[in-house]
Parts: sequence; structure tokens; C-alpha cells
Amino acid sequence: MVMRNTGTWLAFAASCLLYAISALNTGSLSLTEIYTSALFADELPRVRSIVFDPVGDLLTLVADQNSVVALWNNGTSRATIIDNTVVPGGQNLTHGLAFSNNYIYATSTTNVWRWPYTPGSRSKITTQGQPVVYNIVNASQVNGHSTRTILIRESDQALFVQVGSGTNVDPNPDRARVRVVDLSNASALASGGYDFQQAHVFADGLRNEVGLALDADGNVFGVENGADQLNRSDLGGDIHNDNPAEEFNLLGNSSVGMNGYRNMGYPYCWTEYNLTEYTTKALGKGGQWAWPLAQGTQTDAWCRNTSNNEQPIVAMQAHSAPLDVIFYNGTGCGGQGSLPCSMTGHAIVSFHGSWNRSPYTGFKVVHVPFSRPVTPTGQVLDMWGEQNASLCSSSTGSSCVRPVGLAIRSDGVLFVSSDSTGEVYSLAYSANASSATNAGTSSGARTRGVYGWFLAFGILLCGWCMSEFSADFSAG
Repeated sequence: MVMRNTGTWLAFAASCLLYAISALNTGSLSLTEIYTSALFADELPRVRSIVFDPVGDLLTLVADQNSVVALWNNGTSRATIIDNTVVPGGQNLTHGLAFSNNYIYATSTTNVWRWPYTPGSRSKITTQGQPVVYNIVNASQVNGHSTRTILIRESDQALFVQVGSGTNVDPNPDRARVRVVDLSNASALASGGYDFQQAHVFADGLRNEVGLALDADGNVFGVENGADQLNRSDLGGDIHNDNPAEEFNLLGNSSVGMNGYRNMGYPYCWTEYNLTEYTTKALGKGGQWAWPLAQGTQTDAWCRNTSNNEQPIVAMQAHSAPLDVIFYNGTGCGGQGSLPCSMTGHAIVSFHGSWNRSPYTGFKVVHVPFSRPVTPTGQVLDMWGEQNASLCSSSTGSSCVRPVGLAIRSDGVLFVSSDSTGEVYSLAYSANASSATNAGTSSGARTRGVYGWFLAFGILLCGWCMSEFSADFSAG
């Protein structure tokens, strides 16, 4: 009996093992061979924005714990430095995080707060947050997009504050915009901070400009989440799968200081990404059109007039959900794992991933090259993320990496947070990396979500095979 069944069981067990290995390889996070990833930290539930302080600690806003956590020693050491006890009024920290002049800034739905902090102290803050901006939304506006992004320009202490739309497409643009306040005005801060509704509107017509960034010259950029469920009967009806484009916008040149103003068209206008499969009227990527609700003067022609509506500098895949953008200034380039020097002046964008597109898209980090300041090439190049975003459905999406925050360490290594998995990864440019950047546990592949189920099934199957073989062998 042993001789009759041994070969069969061994062959079956080998097949099971190959199945498990195949499932493991399916879960790779590498979209290209250029970048490899390492797990820097985990168990950070719904981690959102990340930023390095001057001593190199990575500050992370952990939304589900209503806290700011500092990470160091290659992610192996951590300390909670802000928790809910020092967030006034029992408010929840939602998304925005910044560090400037020995203060940590963070956002709730209605406020921007700050706390004094000495970089490297890693000690818990016990003082209540100081209000910097209040009344971001009033009592009638609390619904809708809840993220509040903040950006500080050190050269003039300008604090830019973003708030998204109240609905998918608001009837007016009064809420969805970026305003700016002056952090150098000590008297305004001492008297309770700035009323957001009275602050200068720096950029308007922005549906949900979650990502804000500065280039090396101090120009302000943003990445916008476009509207859902777009339908225009004269352009083919339901055209939402590839429209409107997610926008990469120039919000203001540094020369305007805090006094700039641009209108990006929302809610009256939208940007084409791909209409060619729906209509012969397609203008091509970046073309401007009127939203169906637009009335009277807000026509297609009106939207194509740049005095009414500034066009994006790059049109990106619809429903990718860009949540952060950062420019690389070349610091540390050429070192081990650092970004290449050729990327100096280029932008990097995190795509959180879609929920209403078939197949799903996003779940990755991309590179947006610039040929010179404020002049992108138009390319959007994959860097890192889920190899098969189509598997990241609403049921398995929580197990897929969903990039949010971006930060670049002083040695030129890129870091990415994933709120769905509660993780932070480091990305190494492989041409400069002899290892996974010494910044965590190497993870070119991982077994999460649907991939983990496949692997688990393969391992269990292998175990069953071997147990059956062992029982058969004993019985023989």
C-alpha cells in the first residue's frame, strides 16, 4: 500500500506547495523593477498624513487613535506625542499634519490646532492645542468631505488650508476652496486664531484638493479628486468610468505671495480624461466641459475661457483619488535607496484608489515628471503599489494598500502611508539600493487580503496532503 500511494501523495503535496508559492507571488507591491519597498511600521490604524521633523523622526497622524505618533530607529521605536486628551472640545484629528518652527500642526473637521514640540524629545504633549484656524465649516456644512489639508510655506509663514465639497457636486463653490493665513501675525494667533470664513481665498473652484505641495521656488500646487457619476447625453450618456480627470493644478505662483487667486472651475466645469470611446466630440485629455447642472452662462465655451476657469497642468486617470503630492528637491540623491538625481524638481502623487470604476484603478504611487518649474511633461508614471488594482474591490479593498501620505527623508528615501492597512512603507530606488534602504522589513511581496486567503488555502491544502500521506504510510 505504501508503494502504491506514496508517489501520488508526494506529487499532490508538491502541487499544493507550488500553488501556495504562486499565491504568495501574486501579492507583490512592485509595479516596476525600479523601486523596491520595505515595511517601516505597522499597527497605525488609518494612518493619514506623514512628515519628518528636523531630527528625522517620522510624525504620523493616526486618525483612528486620534493621535500623532513619532517613529524612529527604522520604525522599531515609537511614541504617542499627541492624543485625544489635548485636542480641545473632544474633536477628532482627521488628516492634515505639518511641522514648523517647533510647532506641530494638525487638523480636525472645523479647526487647525498647534502644539509646541521640541524635535527629538519624543515626549507626550500635555498642553491643550492652540487654535490657529477655526470655523472651517459651520454647523450647516459638517457633512461632505471631512479631510482638511494644511501646507506651510516657511519663506513667508503662509498657512494654506483646504476644505472639500459638501456633496458630490455642490450647487455653488462657496465651500470647496483653499484659503491662506499668516502665521507670523502673533496678535491674530494670540487672540484665538483666524476665522476661516474671513481668510483670503487663495484658490477657488476646487472640488476636493486633498494634496497640497510646494516646489523649490515656493509655487503652490494641488491634486484634485474629481466628481462621480458624470452623465451627459450629448457626449454619450454615462461617461463616468474615465471622466472627469483627476487634476494636477497650479494654484499660485510664489510671486503672488499670499494674495493670489485662481478659479479652477468647480462646480461648473470638468476636465476630460478619455471621451474617445463615447463620442466623436472628444477634445482630448485636458479638454474643458460644462457640468450638466451648469445653467445660463456656464457653457462649454465659458469653461474653455481661462479667465473663468484655469485648466489643470496635468489630467490624470479618473477616480484614482489623489491624496498627496510632494516635490523632490534632490536632497540625498544618488545615495543608497534614494530617489535618482534625475527626479529633482519632479512631483510624486499618491493614488488612494477608486470605488466606483470598473475595473478599479489607483492603489499606487506615481511619478509626474517636470521639464522645468511649473511645466510638467504630461506623463504619469507608475512607481509602486498594487499590481492588480482590479482585485481591490469594496470587500477586499481594506486589505489592499491604499496610499495616502508622502514624505521624503533627508537621505532622499521616499515614505508612503497606507490608511487601509495601517502601515508605512519606505521605497528604495533599486539602482541605488544594495538592500531595502535599511528602513524596515523587506516586503517586495506580502500576503494580505485576497492573496493571503489564497496562500492560507494553499498551506492548509499542503498540510492536509501531508497528513493523509502520513496516515497512509502508517497504515501501510
